[in-house]
Amino acid sequence: MIKPLPGNDMAPCLAESWRESPDGLSYEFKLREGLRFTTATPFTAEDVKFSFQRYRGSSATVLQERVKTVEIIDPHPHRVRFVLHAPWPDFLAFYATLPPAPPGSCPRSTLSGLARMASRSNR
Repeated sequence: MIKPLPGNDMAPCLAESWRESPDGLSYEFKLREGLRFTTATPFTAEDVKFSFQRYRGSSATVLQERVKTVEIIDPHPHRVRFVLHAPWPDFLAFYATLPPAPPGSCPRSTLSGLARMASRSNR
């Protein structure tokens, strides 16, 4: 959702802005509106949450241990909050540099549809 760039600690990417809570226990992201996946599906906070929950990359264990929950901030579909178990000053750097692709890049509706199709074909 954000990325490191020369001359910046972090720069906007899928998120246009973000903020850390004063106690360091949460990070809230405002996603860019109007973004779409190649399937033409709109990119929303639901996709960020879904992708984070299904992320199984090399950093999954650390993220799952440190992130308590991912919340969609209602009623806006383009705001998401990561709530941590304890303050983690490196959260932004860690989350922005995950290999091979950061969570938040996977359309929930498409994958859910594929799973339904696969379960029907296995009957």
